[in-house]
Amino acid sequence: MKPKIVGKQNNKPKSMIDTKNELLKSFHEQFAENQNHHQTVFTQFISAVFVVVVGYAIVYTNISSKADFFNVIRDGDLKIISYSIIHLIGSFFVAELILTLLCALVLNIGYGFRRDQNVNYKIRMRFMKKKEYEYIFGEKSFNPTNKKLMSYLPGYNLIFVSFILLLHILLVFSLFYALVNFDNFTFSIYNHWFAHGLLSLLIILPFGISICLFRQYYIKYKKAVNG
Repeated sequence: MKPKIVGKQNNKPKSMIDTKNELLKSFHEQFAENQNHHQTVFTQFISAVFVVVVGYAIVYTNISSKADFFNVIRDGDLKIISYSIIHLIGSFFVAELILTLLCALVLNIGYGFRRDQNVNYKIRMRFMKKKEYEYIFGEKSFNPTNKKLMSYLPGYNLIFVSFILLLHILLVFSLFYALVNFDNFTFSIYNHWFAHGLLSLLIILPFGISICLFRQYYIKYKKAVNG
């Protein structure tokens, strides 16, 4: 009986190690599959951005400097000659809010990538010697730790976020340019400091939120990966 007991005791730790190794291997494989899925999601994001910009551009290019604040201008056949100013402002905010949402989703995916990449990095280091790892993967390319603010996101995510921030800026400048050129609407913070100041704040708010999210996810990255 004793030899059998000894045999079971020797097999149990080995079985636990095999199970642990299988779990680590499974995570490693799942990590690669997730990245392929994220690239498909990015393609869908690009389509969403295109729809948002086109929607705003349609209103922007079909509005006259003589546009009314609330009412659409139509011709004798009831065809729209010019959208109203409120339509332009409304389409701007819809576009900005969707861009902010997309920015948050891309940042979350980028943060999740670095977090999982850190676990993946530790798994590789567990089963490979440091010199062997650096020979195959390089010293820094696959190391997710100690990234700076402008490099903590993977390249694909950083390009997309940068593009969204640029679109934010272009939309903000385009709206301010339109507001100061309407005949039936005088945009002046000096004369209407509260109402137009509040409007200006709301116009730049989505861009500010995106910038804050960019920094907030960097703080989360430092805690999860470098903490």
